[in-house]
Amino acid sequence: MPLIALFNSSPTAVDELTIEQIVATAGDGNLKDESACSHELRGYLAQVPSPKLVTYVDHCLSTVFTKGGWYCKT
Repeated sequence: MPLIALFNSSPTAVDELTIEQIVATAGDGNLKDESACSHELRGYLAQVPSPKLVTYVDHCLSTVFTKGGWYCKT
């Protein structure tokens, strides 16, 4: 089931997913520029509340995310 459809039918279930699981559910799960994954993820992120976005950002800044097209570990 596409991410947006899953979110619309069960927002509570999607709220419990990690950002890695969210990305894996979007498109083909490979987050790259102009991919189906990036378009679907953008649509999802436009619908979630700001506090959830803060949670995702904090997690992404503190964790290596290898499916994100590029990553940097300092």
